[in-house]
Amino acid sequence: MDTPEKKTSVLFYTDWAKPLRSLPMEDVGQLFCAILEYTETGAVPQLDSPVAAMAWEFICQRLDASIEKWDATREKRRQAGRRGALVTNSKERQTAANPANAAFAEIEAANPAVTVPVPVPETVPENVPVPETVPETEVRHEVA
Repeated sequence: MDTPEKKTSVLFYTDWAKPLRSLPMEDVGQLFCAILEYTETGAVPQLDSPVAAMAWEFICQRLDASIEKWDATREKRRQAGRRGALVTNSKERQTAANPANAAFAEIEAANPAVTVPVPVPETVPENVPVPETVPETEVRHEVA
């Protein structure tokens, strides 16, 4: 088991309860200590009882699956945190860059844009020729 960081917690499953209740308390105690040591250090324990050793194999598989799942979740969160930090830091850089553009703002304030109205002539024909005969498919409209 590879753990780059020291683990500080372990997940116990309730489906372990029934098989563990059938073991002597000495074996249950050894398994409990083995689970904690394995989670903390990654060292595979040496158990005295063959029954406890067999139970350990089932428990170890479940622990490894839980640890792998947690490591994958932690990596996804780490990546999401990096992406969030990049977004946050880029916004700070943009805000920090705005004072550099202050010179442009001063120039624009000194030379405001002047709008000049330009007259646009409107040409509307007064007499529109209307054909004398209108085909039946067309509708004739009178122009006022």
